[in-house]
Amino acid sequence: MLPTEKQLLANIRIKLGGMAAEEVVFGTRSTGAGGHPGCDLDQASRIAYRFAGSYGFGKSLRYQCDTNRVDESFIAAPDLRAEVDAILMREYRTIKELLTKGKTRLMSLAAELVVSREMRIDKA
Repeated sequence: MLPTEKQLLANIRIKLGGMAAEEVVFGTRSTGAGGHPGCDLDQASRIAYRFAGSYGFGKSLRYQCDTNRVDESFIAAPDLRAEVDAILMREYRTIKELLTKGKTRLMSLAAELVVSREMRIDKA
């Protein structure tokens, strides 16, 4: 099954979730989500570039590059960079708002993880 627009945006939010959780809990962010290839911010950015520049989910039905070319050598057009920035910021705000509303549960899950060193999430 091919990823949908909704699934791709959810994946971006997942990648930005740790950074947003830091801001919700501590009031600031660390460098933990970025700084190296493969980091959460890198992965979120690549999904967003593919979203808008390869899959046609952006403001236009654009195909700018093959999804496999969205790597360190990829240079996006300025309008695509601006669109990706907007996608990332929108999804960051969305996940931060969700975590802010659920801060009590977030703190409970974090405490459980510290104590047990593992977490099992069963789907009903």
